[in-house]
Amino acid sequence: MLAQVPDYMVDDLTAQVRLAQDALGELRASTEAEECYSGPVFAGSRAVGGADADLIAGQLLLDFKALKDPVRLPPAAAYQLAGYALLDFEDLYRLERVGLYLTRSGQLITWGLGEFAGLLGAQIPVPELRTELSDRLASEAPDAEA
Repeated sequence: MLAQVPDYMVDDLTAQVRLAQDALGELRASTEAEECYSGPVFAGSRAVGGADADLIAGQLLLDFKALKDPVRLPPAAAYQLAGYALLDFEDLYRLERVGLYLTRSGQLITWGLGEFAGLLGAQIPVPELRTELSDRLASEAPDAEA
């Protein structure tokens, strides 16, 4: 089976792992294992088809992107990250920051959660955004009372 994997794919993955060792080293050193959640699911995940994020490390929600061209981040990536943060209706993870890790360029980009929401046009605080999203999803649920 391993012979079926092209060399360029192995080289690409190896390069990404090497970049991550440096780029994520400080985050790894400053975060305890019990503060890390791989594939976290949120209170609102079921309402949107079971969404789960990539990683929470401490109070940082991190989404990994393996983009060929990191200069052209699709807008959907930012909205996906915001959606994950807002689906934590109960603030279980106490998120303070969100970020993207671009695996092919080894770039870790983070924002304060409120700042990030503001960059996307939010005009109310994150807790209120979560409540509004929760209410809207509940009212649109198939079993919601009409």
